[in-house]
This record gives sequence, structure tokens and C-alpha cells, in this order.
Amino acid sequence: MSQALTTAHSVVAPSALSKKVAGTIVILYAVVSMIPLAWILMTGFKTPPDSIAYPPKFVFQPSLEGYCNLFTTRTRQTADYIQSLGPPSGICDEITRKRDMVIAGPSNYVPRFWNSLIIAFGSTFSRCRSACSRPMPSRASVSRSPTICSSSSCRRA
Repeated sequence: MSQALTTAHSVVAPSALSKKVAGTIVILYAVVSMIPLAWILMTGFKTPPDSIAYPPKFVFQPSLEGYCNLFTTRTRQTADYIQSLGPPSGICDEITRKRDMVIAGPSNYVPRFWNSLIIAFGSTFSRCRSACSRPMPSRASVSRSPTICSSSSCRRA
């Protein structure tokens, strides 16, 4: 009798092959889903001409220029003015000087990003708070609602 119990199999338990197929599908889906994220990350390290090139460039020289543009405000200057300045003080300063620009100060990205976060989380919190504080209509109040029909043969819902 113990021999029969060990050889029996469950109808609902997945077989080894189905587990491998399911695992392969999940891994394939994960890889395909990560391709746009990898593309976004790669575009962040491209120079502005490379990031808008058509056809898109898959092989490129990585640069931090996009992040320097994001976090600093730049201004275009003459080559004489740039040469009169001292040596570049950092990598962003060096990158902007190659394009005949100087860093004028920090950008407004960080305050605007915080403003967006405050608005997003504040509106979500307030909506959840108002939705949770309202009483839900009971089944009895819904069933006693008047009907749209005006004839005497109509019944109430």
C-alpha cells in the first residue's frame, strides 16, 4: 500500500517541465520589461547630439553632460572670457567649457522635483483620507431608492 502512495501524483501539482517553462517565461518577460529601462539609463549617459541621433546610436562615448545639464544652469560665453577663467573646478565645469559655456549656478530641478512629490503624495493622501472617512451606503438605503418609472405598475427596486 505504501508503494501505491509513493507512485501516485497530484493532478494539480505542476510537473518539473511546467515549472521550467513557467520559469523561462517569467525570466524572458523580466528581460523584455527591463529593455526600456536600460535604454533610458543609457540615454542619460549620451551627449545631446547622440541622444537625439537618428538612427539611434547603440555604441557611444559615455558622458555625464546630461546630468550636468540637469543639475546646473549654464550660460554661453566668449572663448576669451572662458580662457580668462581659472582651470575647471570639476567635471561639470570641464564639460560645459568644452561647449563654450560656464556654470551660472544650480538649476531649479531639485525644488521643482520636491514640489511635484509634495503635490503627488499630498493629493493621494487627501483622496485616500476622504474616501476612507465617508460612510458607505448600506444595502437597505440602495434598495429603498425610488424608481424612475412613473406608472403605478412599476415596483420599487
